[in-house]
Amino acid sequence: MLGALTFMLRSKDHTMWYKDTAGNFLVPHYHHLWLFALIQILLAPQTLSLFPFTDHMLGALTFMLRSKDHTMWYKDTAGNFLVPHYHHLYHMLGALTFVLRSKDHTMWYKDAADNFLVPLPSKQRPHIDLSLFDPCAAFEDELSKIIVECETIIECEVKYDMWALMHRYNKASDLINETLNGYFEMDSADAMARIYIWLRYSSNRHLTWQRNYNTQPRILSAAQDRLTHTIADAHARTSGEGQGWVRAMLGTCGRGGDGQAIRDEILNIMHRNHIPETRGNWMEEWHQKLHNNTTPDDVPICEAYLAFLESNGNRDCYWHVLSDNGISRHRLESFDRPITLEPDFFGDKKDTLIHDFRNYLAILKSVHSGADLQASVQAAGDSIPGDAWGCLNHVMPNVGSADLLPLIIPGDAWGSLNHVMSNLSSSDLLPLMCAAVDVRRHLAPCLTGNRELLYLDLALEDKIRQIAERCVGSAGFLAAACMQPLLHNLVLSSSHNEEATFCLKTWQQLPDTIKHGGRPSKEDALKAVAVINRVRRAISDISDQTIDCIGDVSRSYGRAFEVEDWAYELFAEEVVRGGPAFAVSLVISSVEPTLRNTAQLGDWQVISPYEAIGVVEVVSNLSGVQDKVYEIPTILVAEHVSGEEEVPEGVVAVLTPDAPDMLSHVSVRARNMKVLLATCHDPSPLEAIKTCEGERMHFSTTSWTRPPPTPTPTTRTPTLPPPLPAPPPHPTPQVLFATCHDPNPLEDIKS
Repeated sequence: MLGALTFMLRSKDHTMWYKDTAGNFLVPHYHHLWLFALIQILLAPQTLSLFPFTDHMLGALTFMLRSKDHTMWYKDTAGNFLVPHYHHLYHMLGALTFVLRSKDHTMWYKDAADNFLVPLPSKQRPHIDLSLFDPCAAFEDELSKIIVECETIIECEVKYDMWALMHRYNKASDLINETLNGYFEMDSADAMARIYIWLRYSSNRHLTWQRNYNTQPRILSAAQDRLTHTIADAHARTSGEGQGWVRAMLGTCGRGGDGQAIRDEILNIMHRNHIPETRGNWMEEWHQKLHNNTTPDDVPICEAYLAFLESNGNRDCYWHVLSDNGISRHRLESFDRPITLEPDFFGDKKDTLIHDFRNYLAILKSVHSGADLQASVQAAGDSIPGDAWGCLNHVMPNVGSADLLPLIIPGDAWGSLNHVMSNLSSSDLLPLMCAAVDVRRHLAPCLTGNRELLYLDLALEDKIRQIAERCVGSAGFLAAACMQPLLHNLVLSSSHNEEATFCLKTWQQLPDTIKHGGRPSKEDALKAVAVINRVRRAISDISDQTIDCIGDVSRSYGRAFEVEDWAYELFAEEVVRGGPAFAVSLVISSVEPTLRNTAQLGDWQVISPYEAIGVVEVVSNLSGVQDKVYEIPTILVAEHVSGEEEVPEGVVAVLTPDAPDMLSHVSVRARNMKVLLATCHDPSPLEAIKTCEGERMHFSTTSWTRPPPTPTPTTRTPTLPPPLPAPPPHPTPQVLFATCHDPNPLEDIKS
């Protein structure tokens, strides 16, 4: 029914509309030719497919353009316009890009600084995603438009020739203040989440830290200081979910501090050790970078140089530390003040340089590493009067100014913090974890609006996560001893922590054989599994709420900022996995198999509970088929699932003997895609399902334990038992009805 295409043109800055002489532009549709043939050769190469041609005899389309009043004809330079028809390219079809030229060939018309662009739908994408072409189109709220809108943040982040961290930090400070003062008509929690997304993209190096602009360290540190104090003020003026996002912002930037010391001390070190300020040596190249554009990259560079010195000049150690921190040779050479050389080893100066650069590392961390534990402990004591040093130095003699902390940290927290700082390298990790959680518990009432204590709280949270990752994975059922402190840690970090608090209380009521990782009885194991399943639901809710809040927005921001696809696709998931819920999920993965076996709850453990109907296919590794596209609904039986894989397109269920944790990549993806993901701890049911490879089967979860029938060509509906233990159904309902003549027992039950 398509007869013609009519359209107007709008400038990219939305200030101008272009029309034909007497009305809209009009392109008639002649005969059987698809109208979209005329734009095929003009498309942006990264766009998606549009309507493919059905007439494979068509070789090219030639045409002229006529104005609507029939007074003007437009031709190509030497003749008619010609669009060749490339059959193998029609899947690339996605948009029309073009410029306009005057008839006398003296003028060209563009859309602001770019070509005009008209996005078009396709069979694969019938609804046009305008955010692929216009970053502003994806957002309705005013704040997001300011963050990504042309001529503002997106122009600065992507197109400005001169842009640096200092500019970004000052702009973020302005946006936070404007949000708090009611400038934007939107929920403050949503606004703070959006600003957090922007700052996190920056801290993860997806946005430039410095481009053609020299920022002296003192100016950068002043911008950091302004931003972090603005964030602390916002923390005092917000509550609930908004306050949680504000707290998270602090982890994306350093606190600032004495930036001038970065510039001065590197010169002092070079002068003391008689290292020349001449071209041709590594330290002079780094000195020039520090002098003109210090960034958070300088912290791992300093750590890498210390590793080089401590290994007697082993450059492999230098590169290993840099690589672990995401810094490549290419990144070093891409700085405006590039570092192209490798460090030189001065054997006679080794000990002096190690001493000097350890002190220099502390200066760098005080400016750039907000959530570093040592730096946070030291910064929290900055306001202590000097006359207090003498009487407090004996408390923590090896932590520098940390010995001043008792004057600003609550007294109950000081003993636990002293234990944490004195045992950071201890192999006895559980007491260290409990002490760190205890510090957080005592700090909690004092955190509101206190920048230094907020940084300390973030550093302790990160240390607890590191401890959990070190000790939980290999502990087996002994990891149950970590559940209580990790749940407490989750409660302290969650803005809406009611359910997490209930989970903590119910876990604390379990028998000691469970809480200490001992040998539980069947009855105790049943109780523990019920609590584990409640914790599992709470963890899933936290994950889902976070992804619902920032998932779509972070993808839209990522596309607007032109970051790599994987960075914005995994953004929300990485926020979840970097939080305290992930450590709890590790404990669940370690203890649940033992508990289920002891409680005799059956073979199946459901991670993502959805119904699935599809054809069975057996694979050895999910990673081997994660990029495959299945044309029909498929149920995969995968021998190995590590948790880092993607769920292949077209797959409706994944069954495996492996047990990925609740917040692993594949688990989160399965829940988001509504794909059944289940673990079977007994090989027999999986082997029976494998025998039906190629057959169509139906899987669903049930509300009671029911052994799955042996699959056969005529019986293809095995059921998976639920995560919650429950008795089998009775033919008729049975209800307990009882009267209590003494009020005391009833009052106990009510409590």
